[in-house]
Amino acid sequence: MSLTDYFTQTLKENETVVAVLRKHWITLALPVTIAVIGIGLLIAFMDIFFRGPIGFGLWLVLFLGFLAYAGYRWVVYFFDSFIITDMRIIDIDQHGLFKRTVTETTFEKVQDVTYSIMGIVATAMDYGSVSVQTAAEESLLELKNVARPKQVHELITEAQKLYEERHGDPDMSAKELIELIAKVKPNALPSVMRPRTASLAERLTVGMWKSERTSIKYLKALHKVLF
Repeated sequence: MSLTDYFTQTLKENETVVAVLRKHWITLALPVTIAVIGIGLLIAFMDIFFRGPIGFGLWLVLFLGFLAYAGYRWVVYFFDSFIITDMRIIDIDQHGLFKRTVTETTFEKVQDVTYSIMGIVATAMDYGSVSVQTAAEESLLELKNVARPKQVHELITEAQKLYEERHGDPDMSAKELIELIAKVKPNALPSVMRPRTASLAERLTVGMWKSERTSIKYLKALHKVLF
């Protein structure tokens, strides 16, 4: 099974993954730094360790230990994820190599989506927490230290709207789409398009957004624009 299959093996019929979100890379900074410094010191003092078989054995154990530690932290980082599909949100909390907790909720149960950015470093690096309040007993799904929390918030909110529209009124104007993108990330639109929102909406209405408004292509395109 490939890594991609890992995140799609539990999908329901006609369900598609919109985005797989992970924590900001800064969460790997400390373990990577520790591993790099450790391996660097081992290489620097290699001559001392290599004076005898015991020293060589100790050096090899420490070297492999630092590599294993870095690999372990990367595995936890990679599989600790927040999966957004066109039907639901899946929160995978990876606690170790062989322990994980999976929580999910459908968009119809989502009551509120909030995000927070706290601290100078988090503000500068643009990472924070995204919380999804639901009506279930497990009332809160939370992704901590996620990159671009505002964009994640917008993507979840729009995915929920699309889910509701696909089970109700499917129509949404292209103008509303452009307004959403302009609000979240104004520079994502070509400059020639920004002052002419109405005409752009007309162009999109006769294009892909008209025929694909209720399809997964819409969310994937929005994901690319926001991120």
